[in-house]
Amino acid sequence: MADDDATPGQVAPLPNLDQNLRQGDSLLSPLDLARVASRTVHTPRLSRVAEQRAAYFAATGKEKTAIARSIRRLERDIAIETTDTAITVLTSRLTDAAGAVGPDLFGERRRRSRTEVVQVQRWRAQRRELLAVRRRIGADDALPFFAFDVHFGEVLAAHGFDVVLGNPPWVRGERLPASARIALARQYETFRAATALPRQRFAHLPDLAVAFVERALRLTKPGGVVAMTLPSKLLRAGYAGPLRAMIRRAATVLRIDDRAHGPGSGFDATVFPSIWVMRRAEPGGDAQATVAVAAASGIMLSGSARQDELALDDQDARAPWLALPGATLQALRRAIGAGPALAQVFRPCLGVKTGANDVFLRTLDTAAELPLECRVPAILGRDVAPFRIDPSGALLAALDQHGRPLAQTPESVRRYLTPHAARLRRRSDARGEPLWALFRTDLLTARWIVLWRDIAGKLEAAVLERGNASRPVPLNTCYGVAVPDRFTASWLAAWLNSAPARAMAAALAERASGGAFRFNATTVGRLPLPADTSSGSVRALAQLGELAASMEWSQHDLDAIAADALGLDGATADELRRLGLALCRSADGHR
Repeated sequence: MADDDATPGQVAPLPNLDQNLRQGDSLLSPLDLARVASRTVHTPRLSRVAEQRAAYFAATGKEKTAIARSIRRLERDIAIETTDTAITVLTSRLTDAAGAVGPDLFGERRRRSRTEVVQVQRWRAQRRELLAVRRRIGADDALPFFAFDVHFGEVLAAHGFDVVLGNPPWVRGERLPASARIALARQYETFRAATALPRQRFAHLPDLAVAFVERALRLTKPGGVVAMTLPSKLLRAGYAGPLRAMIRRAATVLRIDDRAHGPGSGFDATVFPSIWVMRRAEPGGDAQATVAVAAASGIMLSGSARQDELALDDQDARAPWLALPGATLQALRRAIGAGPALAQVFRPCLGVKTGANDVFLRTLDTAAELPLECRVPAILGRDVAPFRIDPSGALLAALDQHGRPLAQTPESVRRYLTPHAARLRRRSDARGEPLWALFRTDLLTARWIVLWRDIAGKLEAAVLERGNASRPVPLNTCYGVAVPDRFTASWLAAWLNSAPARAMAAALAERASGGAFRFNATTVGRLPLPADTSSGSVRALAQLGELAASMEWSQHDLDAIAADALGLDGATADELRRLGLALCRSADGHR
């Protein structure tokens, strides 16, 4: 450390950095395979390294250089012994496996089961990799890679670190090489479990941060503390469900700050950070966590909550965590449990995807560039407001009324698409369909659709009636559900525009830039619906929904009817209203 007034030339270099600081891959080490095959801990050698390192810090000059060489040799010897032991163990396993399939006393040859075949193949692959690692170590006078087992072996032999601090890289799983994803899945339970979860269509792979959290907890001694800056999406994303489940089993959450919508995150890039502090200890039944949410309104929601109540659903590993104070959290849980989830009644879908917007889509000003035949209005997310849809684009949609490509298209459409043929055939969703095919057209099978914006400052929904193929087509910046009739469409749109639904949706949604939220199918699919859709309050919702499309409407009246339809008591409705006002910049009213 130096005084603020000191110049760089006056600051002496910090001593002994080469033994106190290490660099390398902290997630994947070539010695990880050796640890899988053999659990040997080289206590005498590790103790010798610790002694040498202590002597290094006190030494100077040539003595210091000699001790550094000695430490490097010891580290290399530990890695060699670890690798050799693992190779010996694997060789023995393969020998035993080979002997097990020999002829028995009656001359019958035993065949391996499918499980045994896979296990033998895995052992052989591990042995090949370890032999390559052994050659790599032997070719250098120092260990040519970083390994916690060696470079911090004496710490791990003493059960781990007291504190692990981290700001790991946040990298989407799709951006990692396939080989890295396989290695991470082999090494980390939460990464492997998240990869193996039944994936919804278009769902994301785990973020690299998931593996870093598991690694940090492993490196920490019992009772030690992990504190990390992590993507806030780990609170809600489905792929982080296995990580959240592991934390619930093995760690006591001390603090979670969700700063995704907080001003001045300290990052130059557009990121959505959160701060997690955990103790490596099984949580007690009444363990309390300090929680805080920096809301888009500028309000900081803070307090404490029981750790066992952070998860929205105890039975669902993918259920989001809600870093909200206890009273707010309990009100939210009561409201969400007040009726069936929307996804249990309807099927939320993303809007239509073209795979080539510059070919199929135009603004209204340039719509004439598209063939008149098969040209229809296009609905983008920004076109959806409460109870109102104003299409801002034009789409070439050579589809029938159910969203299927036409068997024959007008000659003008063929002429227009022919110059783009090669590109259209390369679209990621193309599977031999005609050039004019569009994708994810599930919503177009219905006459009545309730749409909402995918990214918005608050949940906003409206009704679309599609009587024929010339009606507007919602694109993939919208989500929606197909419903059976006008009545259902009207009350559902009204419900989604109400303050209770908006507050719940904002609490559950992943954050987006500018104080907005991502209202995807999973988020809106978790919202509760009125249990009795024939009640007077639901009929009142439907009436308001029909009238609001053409006349002024009262948000206050809508909110009161919606709370009654869901059976919310006054305290719960008030708590949700306060939550919505805090989370959203303009939770009330219409645009």
